Amino acid sequence: MPKAKPVTREPRLPELPDDLSPAVAWPRPEDDSLLEELALSELDWAGLKARRVNLELCRVSASDLSGASLERAGLAQVSFEGSNLSGLSLEDSVLDVINLSGCRLTGLAFVKCRLSDLNLSQCDATLLRAWDCTLTRVRLQDVNLREASFTGSDLRGATFEACDLRGADLRGANLDGARLTNCRLTGAAFTPTALRGLVLDANGWLDLAGGFGVTVA
Repeated sequence: MPKAKPVTREPRLPELPDDLSPAVAWPRPEDDSLLEELALSELDWAGLKARRVNLELCRVSASDLSGASLERAGLAQVSFEGSNLSGLSLEDSVLDVINLSGCRLTGLAFVKCRLSDLNLSQCDATLLRAWDCTLTRVRLQDVNLREASFTGSDLRGATFEACDLRGADLRGANLDGARLTNCRLTGAAFTPTALRGLVLDANGWLDLAGGFGVTVA
């Protein structure tokens, strides 16, 4: 029986109400907090450590979550805009219908997370880590992913457009049906199995075939 091809479709974007309640400099949440239908801005959550924080139907802008550590968090229908999430760590968390645009994501870490309908655009995600994660309906556009690591993650059907993946580690990732268009791959590392079903444009194949520092091992 022929192997089924992964189903790909565009990820959804958050559908936020027009009347979100303004919430400037909202206090740092405690464990088991729920924030919903808020327009959050100018948050100072740098270094926050919390468990089971849930955000639903929220917009987060001009905020600082750098170095925060969230465990078993739940984010649904959330848009992050122009915010600093550098070094943010999310572990055993579920993220559904998430948009990140114009954000600083250097060193952002997802560990054993489930992410669906994820959109990233015009972000600096150098050194991003997505380890042992399941990512469903994912689109990354104009994202700096230099030296990012996707070890052990399921990226079937993901779309990468105009992304910088130089030095990225995709060994052990499942890339069946993933599509890379106009991406830079010099120094990226793949396992042979990770290349099965991967869809590359001509430039991507030239990187692989031309020996421009791409590692297959």
